[in-house]
Amino acid sequence: MAALVGGGVDRAAAVLDSDPLDPSHASGEVFYSELADLDSDLFAIEGMIDRIVTANAQVRDKKVLGSLGMENWREVVLRLVEPWTAVRKHLVDESIPGISMKDFPINRLGDKSTGQVSRSALEKLLIERSGFDPLPDELTQALATPTSEELEPFHNGHHLAAAIAWILANLLASTKMNPNTIEDLARTAITEIELRKLLVVSQLSDWAHQRGTCVWRDCLCDCRA
Repeated sequence: MAALVGGGVDRAAAVLDSDPLDPSHASGEVFYSELADLDSDLFAIEGMIDRIVTANAQVRDKKVLGSLGMENWREVVLRLVEPWTAVRKHLVDESIPGISMKDFPINRLGDKSTGQVSRSALEKLLIERSGFDPLPDELTQALATPTSEELEPFHNGHHLAAAIAWILANLLASTKMNPNTIEDLARTAITEIELRKLLVVSQLSDWAHQRGTCVWRDCLCDCRA
């Protein structure tokens, strides 16, 4: 951004992830995702996760969903990632170093019988990564997961995608997919109307209009009328 602005380009803007646990910064005109990252924004679109799961399930997904006692697949996905996000957030809040949490090893943590993360598996993994046995009190406290509303701004989009991939492969007999494939499915599934409603996209569009241009090729917003 600095190089573009310094070179005389006055219509340059950046869209960055707002992840409070791993923040990005840039100079110039910058617009941030509403949630932790752009993929999190996509997965938060109403019906998006259920759309992806239902389209790729190889068994009757509503029957499996009912057996888990949940109303929709988004709830299942959030329930899977919440313990991991809670620990990630606690480590950052308390400035506890030395424990890598960038990945989300859901294949090691997920319990097929409950559709949830296994508490014992998570504790075992944290012991391995921290080098502490037993876990210090502060890490044990982190396993007391806050509510979904408190954690939603912190969920990593790649972790959400990993949870969706795990659900499809382990609960719905689908072909194994990696998180990148799930993210691509979300980008394909989003409609133009949904895309335009994303806060960061709306902000970028407004910024372009203020400079007499438009980010939309078809210019359906009639800004050039």
